[in-house]
Amino acid sequence: MICDLTHLSEDDWLMNRCVHPVRSHVRAAIRQNLTGVPSALLEGGLLGDKSGIDDEVLRTFSRSGVSYVLAVSGLHVGLVAAGAFLVARATGGGMDVSSVITTLAV
Repeated sequence: MICDLTHLSEDDWLMNRCVHPVRSHVRAAIRQNLTGVPSALLEGGLLGDKSGIDDEVLRTFSRSGVSYVLAVSGLHVGLVAAGAFLVARATGGGMDVSSVITTLAV
C-alpha cells in the first residue's frame, strides 16, 4: 500500500495537521457543489465516510456486487486524482487541462 494511515491515532500530528484538514476541505467542496445521494456517494467514495448514504442505496450496492467500490476506492481514487493533477500542473498544464487529465485518470 502506498500510504497506510490506519496505524495513526486520532490525536496524531499527521492526522491533525494533514489528513483531517484535507478531508474537511474536500468534504466542504463536495457539500458546496452537491446535495443528497450524489453528495453522500462522493463522500463515501473519496473519504470513506458512508454515514450519509441511505441504507437502501447501500443495499443496492451490495445486491449489485459493487459495494467494494465504497470500501476501497476512496483512498485510491484520491491518490490517483492528486497524482494526476500534480503531474499535469508540474508539466505546465493549466487548470483546465489539469482538470481534464485528472478526470480522465480517475
